[in-house]
Amino acid sequence: MWRFDSESGPQMSIPPEERVAFLKTLLSDEYWQFQRLNIEKLIQMYESGELGPLCPGKTTYIRNGEVMDRPARISAKFRLPLSNEPHRWIQASISNDTGSSQQVIFEEDLIALGWDSVTYPGRLGLATVTTASGVLRRLRVLIEMQIVDSNGVAMTPWFEETAIVAFARGSLPRLSGLRMRDHLYFATAPGNETLYVAAKKKWYCQSTASDVNRKQQEMCWTCTDNDHL
Repeated sequence: MWRFDSESGPQMSIPPEERVAFLKTLLSDEYWQFQRLNIEKLIQMYESGELGPLCPGKTTYIRNGEVMDRPARISAKFRLPLSNEPHRWIQASISNDTGSSQQVIFEEDLIALGWDSVTYPGRLGLATVTTASGVLRRLRVLIEMQIVDSNGVAMTPWFEETAIVAFARGSLPRLSGLRMRDHLYFATAPGNETLYVAAKKKWYCQSTASDVNRKQQEMCWTCTDNDHL
């Protein structure tokens, strides 16, 4: 998932033509071919004027080359395994985004967990994060996560994840990482925004029936003026 930021630096705004030029470089990169439909759609929206200088709080989501309302959200618990309170946890919603390779945790989440930004042993240094606005540098931290259902019942064991620290603003989502896909099956049905999540593949197949889109790697792209990855 990508963010397009007019505030990633002090009063910094990236003109649409520069964003288009950057996106076109991704089209020639073999690595980004799984996002090709989304990149082409985004370029088309910029060149047509449908997207321009973005307004604060406005977010556009693109999946499989089509604009969508937003990616489905699921619930997760977070904790800091190397802190003085390793069993202290908080629960929050995260966006199931197969286009994101890094779990996002907000700085306010870490504060709620009582973290010390100076002494926490799980600080993993800065990471280079590629976004459609360009390359950003963000702090990485070691956390533990557990995915839960709507009633707070655990769907996975606690598992380690490397998270990128971001700043919560407005309705920006916490993007999902890759590790939860080692424990769960995800699916959507064509024409249906419902996200099916299951711990067992048999249940996943029965619940989504024959009309489900079983391609786990749905392509998802996000355009927003607040790039806090």
